[in-house]
Amino acid sequence: MACPDCKDTNIITPNYSEATPPAIAEGCATCGSGFGAGVIIPPDPNNSRTEVLAGVDMLVDDNSSPGVYSFTVNANPHLALITALTLGAYISDVLQIGLILLGRTIDEVRLTWTYNKAVVVQDLTNDGGEVEPTLVVADRDFTYTLLTIVANTIFTITGNDGEGRSGSIAIDNETIQFGDYILWGDYTDMIGQPEANISALYADLLTQSNIISNTKSNTNKLLQILA
Repeated sequence: MACPDCKDTNIITPNYSEATPPAIAEGCATCGSGFGAGVIIPPDPNNSRTEVLAGVDMLVDDNSSPGVYSFTVNANPHLALITALTLGAYISDVLQIGLILLGRTIDEVRLTWTYNKAVVVQDLTNDGGEVEPTLVVADRDFTYTLLTIVANTIFTITGNDGEGRSGSIAIDNETIQFGDYILWGDYTDMIGQPEANISALYADLLTQSNIISNTKSNTNKLLQILA
């Protein structure tokens, strides 16, 4: 937008800022008419192509020089940091798959993780009271040894790309979970059966139909919780 009263091509174009600059007097270099000290000229709505993108964190570069306020939108949106954590729970060097049977003790936890870009700081924590390591930025794995984990425990990795932007911090976690033995079978096998047959079915369940679960429901099943 130029001086509205001047037909000459030798004009001064005001500069715009997202923050209010000090009082300035913009004017026409030829006719000398000014817009007045401290007046900030808004962009022409007919020529404006400003868009706000939901969920996008954009940078604004300050290109100002003495007496000139100049800001440029950085067209490169911030790449959000992403992390993925993998956990392996071990008993006597044997990897445990799925839920851990209550009463057993996890003595080693092996963790690995990845990021989609570099980080400047990261932390590995847990809610089970285990000593938390001090990581350097290059670390992508850690093994806890000499553990005595007997209850559900959450391990969490947190990374920070240091850019101070929305999406600069990424978090992922994995949980060691414990459960009871559940004995299951079709309850219709029990209907009208003599006690001897019921005992035989129970014995069969002990050897063939054990599962470990942390819930006590199983549709249309006969359930027995082992202490």
